[in-house]
Amino acid sequence: MCEDSPVRTLADGLVAFVKKDCPTCALVEPVLAEISEATPLVVITQDDPSFPALDGVVHDADLELSWSHDIETVPTLLRVEGGLPTD
Repeated sequence: MCEDSPVRTLADGLVAFVKKDCPTCALVEPVLAEISEATPLVVITQDDPSFPALDGVVHDADLELSWSHDIETVPTLLRVEGGLPTD
């Protein structure tokens, strides 16, 4: 975790970090839709709040969530328990 940023808790379940300006993220958009139908999924987008076309997408405009969880590469999928990513 970033030393100078407090850790922000996340919703338990699966959490995906994506951005529209990422070719790989665009490729996995249909997979995220399938996952969201099968299990709770929170999608955090770094750039365009309309991407992906799913309900409940969180816009991380200032990248605070991304930085507080050391997300350097998208797409990233985390399994969260107790508000924090698990290994």
